[in-house]
Amino acid sequence: MYKIINATTKTKKPNIHMWSDEIRKLNVIDGADIYQILAVFETANKDDFWSMNVRSPKKLRKHWDRLTLLRNKSLGLNSKKDTRESLDYFKEKQW
Repeated sequence: MYKIINATTKTKKPNIHMWSDEIRKLNVIDGADIYQILAVFETANKDDFWSMNVRSPKKLRKHWDRLTLLRNKSLGLNSKKDTRESLDYFKEKQW
């Protein structure tokens, strides 16, 4: 992770023990395997907004749910058709 982050913006060397502890928490507590962690990080790193906001495993864990949804969306896994009513429908109603 550090090499990928440092390739885009030069940063100081992190505390590897703290980083590894956050990865361990993602794995043990949150139930994410190492391949899923890497895949979600890669997705975040390719996104303009998230690449600047996820610069450590701690931030990756903090935003895990949002980033997992982003990953699934990019893979087309959340492709349910939206059946909610449009706001335009309610604007045209005569109440």
